[in-house]
Amino acid sequence: MLQKLTKWYWSGKFPTSYVDDKGAGLGRVALDAPGAFNVTWAKYRENLIGQEPIMYFAMVSIQLNRVQLNGEPLETYASIYSYEKFRSIYLRHVHALPVTVTGLLNPAFHEKV
Repeated sequence: MLQKLTKWYWSGKFPTSYVDDKGAGLGRVALDAPGAFNVTWAKYRENLIGQEPIMYFAMVSIQLNRVQLNGEPLETYASIYSYEKFRSIYLRHVHALPVTVTGLLNPAFHEKV
């Protein structure tokens, strides 16, 4: 169903295309947590092949679903808003978020210009 919606992903390619020549990689699980995929892309950009981005995706997915902002999981915000809009929301509320979230997301959003 996500493939039929308007472009929700921030990457240049559709998320399922981020797999290696054996079909393994982040693209295999990207649709399970679209917001976590977007955040992972924000940190790694096009370098999404390999074990490190998958581990980051798993940790971010848990945190984005656990932490709420205005009654909605951060996963929802990262899924429906553009990179620029989500980054703006994140930076506006970063002080109120637990360190388990900011420790993961700061490298993807706080340090970028």
